[in-house]
Amino acid sequence: MNTMISSALLQKIKNSINLVHLIHEHICLEKKGNHYVGLCPFHHEKTPSFAVNEAHQFYHCFGCKRGGDIFTYLQETQGLSFYEAVEEIAQRAQISLPIKNAVVNFSLPHQVEKKKKQALAYRLNHFVAAFFHTRLKKNEQVLAYLADRGVGEVEIRAYYLGLAPDSSDALLAYLKNAKAPLDLASELGLIRASQRKKGNYFDGFRNRIIFPILNRHGKISGFGARSLNDEHPKYLNSTESFIFKKSQFLYGLYQNQKFIRQKDQVLLVEGYFDLIALSLTGFCYAVATCGTALTREHLLSLKRFTSNVIVLFDGDEAGRLATERAMQLGLEMGWVLQGVFLPEGQDPASFLIDSAGKPDSKAPAVLQEMIQQADFLLDMKIQGEIKKALTAPETQTKALKNIVGWLALLQDSMGCAVRVEKISQHLGISKDLILKAIQKQKRYSKGSLLTLTKHSLPVLVQPQSISPWEIALFKGMVQREKFTQRVKESFSQLPSHLIQLTDLFESKKIQQWVLQKIENFNTYSELEDDTQLKSLMAQALLDSNYFQEEEFEKILEKIIWMGWMRVKKRLKGLIVQAENSKNKNEFDELLKTYSIIQRKIKE
Repeated sequence: MNTMISSALLQKIKNSINLVHLIHEHICLEKKGNHYVGLCPFHHEKTPSFAVNEAHQFYHCFGCKRGGDIFTYLQETQGLSFYEAVEEIAQRAQISLPIKNAVVNFSLPHQVEKKKKQALAYRLNHFVAAFFHTRLKKNEQVLAYLADRGVGEVEIRAYYLGLAPDSSDALLAYLKNAKAPLDLASELGLIRASQRKKGNYFDGFRNRIIFPILNRHGKISGFGARSLNDEHPKYLNSTESFIFKKSQFLYGLYQNQKFIRQKDQVLLVEGYFDLIALSLTGFCYAVATCGTALTREHLLSLKRFTSNVIVLFDGDEAGRLATERAMQLGLEMGWVLQGVFLPEGQDPASFLIDSAGKPDSKAPAVLQEMIQQADFLLDMKIQGEIKKALTAPETQTKALKNIVGWLALLQDSMGCAVRVEKISQHLGISKDLILKAIQKQKRYSKGSLLTLTKHSLPVLVQPQSISPWEIALFKGMVQREKFTQRVKESFSQLPSHLIQLTDLFESKKIQQWVLQKIENFNTYSELEDDTQLKSLMAQALLDSNYFQEEEFEKILEKIIWMGWMRVKKRLKGLIVQAENSKNKNEFDELLKTYSIIQRKIKE
């Protein structure tokens, strides 16, 4: 693997994109003094502790202590490797990477082809989305239909909506004319292979509104499509492919992620139009499932932004059943979801948008109040079962079984105990009896529940421990260039036959970084990609109180003193070995050296 990327190229790529602008795509930032501050994208918080220094192009969270540069930010928020982050920024800035340093060259041959195919698939989806978008802008009839549903020019542009023409080969002809790869287009579900004639294709979407579905990097992974003539099925998605699994995608998550973080809450709806109607009326912290039931993957993707999920499904029977399934899935994953039920026969879009296609004057305020009063789905369901149980003795057993089944999924033992107390009071049944039934249900369900295991959770690597003095030296060298020169001068005066650079530091990474700094190495090393050092660097640059010269001198003296102490300790061991082996010459020489070091320590 070629890891020697010149510092000049890295710096050029890093300087090409403003870190403030990149981070502002994901969270809301506010200028305060020399920094921009906002809610941390890495942990949940109410008060902003995340700061970005535009001058130095570094970020740091004073809450969770994460920090770094533009490459680190992409690595931590999008799960990219360092090289993928470099390539992502280079692509944004239209900077060509040398072939020898391109990301694909760091992979095995089959991985090279996989990455090339993936990149081509995203380009093809974007190309097709542009075709659909252009067709929509030229069709006054469909634009009028969308306007009646409250979707105007701003929403069409924001969500890059499109129109699949009422034709079996309009897209096919467009792809052929552009010499696009038809086999890949077929694999992505953009066109479909004819069953009648081998080698023939027809359009995958016809006479439908097109909703591009973006992945977490903002790339189009697939499409949702709504029929314009109520043709069955009313909603259709792209074929499942190597870049699109509908059970893993939430519509609007990429566009609304910063609002979700800011609100620390997310509204979960079912339809594309529901999502757009919510955004149009000020509820920008919403996402929609892509024509599928809520899945474990959906909740895991939301967990990166918030743990407060409010389900806002349709008020019909199907919506209520979907809400119950969502509640159970949440419990299995350790979440107690909240819920809001709309009036029967209404969905969020019809509730918020009036018949003239305009936002209803009163509905947003009503919905806001409903959201503020949203109860936990579990408690709503328990209350419903208690009411049923009180109507007739024969319904009590069934209701209690349902309640026990839900509480067996609840992972909060305190929350379970509180609810059991209330159930016992309402139904006049012993708490012990209910708790025994819950434990029995848990044993019965063990192994079949959809729970997170240690194999499905990411392994958190604990950062290497670094002493406070070494951190202080590191920060000082980051803050002031003259401190680096002072370290170089001080270290050069040390007697190299007695003490080495390795003696001065416990942390190998700090030792290597200092060596590179004082020697002015101009090539990329693994230290450039070290998250812990980047975090410390960001913290140093964002600290309003830089070290003064007198403070730094004390830090440097302490580092050198501790180095001599390590040499002294090592010599003690060697003296004991020489004494035991009865090597008088070596013993005398070591004692002489030991006395010199003792004087150095006392200086």
